[in-house]
Amino acid sequence: MPGFRRPLYRDDAVVLRVQKLGESDRIITLLTRRHGRVRAVARGVRRTTSRFGARLEPFGHIDLQLAEGLRCTR
Repeated sequence: MPGFRRPLYRDDAVVLRVQKLGESDRIITLLTRRHGRVRAVARGVRRTTSRFGARLEPFGHIDLQLAEGLRCTR
């Protein structure tokens, strides 16, 4: 859909948990200051050229910007 923009929000957080997703992605569970516990997908952080992979380790304090995506319930 051209012209469709997802809402963005910025927050600071502590990384609680990290899980592998596919070859180059990770699912990270964060405890944010304003939004509580959030699960997010970090695309491409497991690539060898990624500068962000080491920063997303458990108990790391990060400043992040997230795009709100579609929610799945199972």
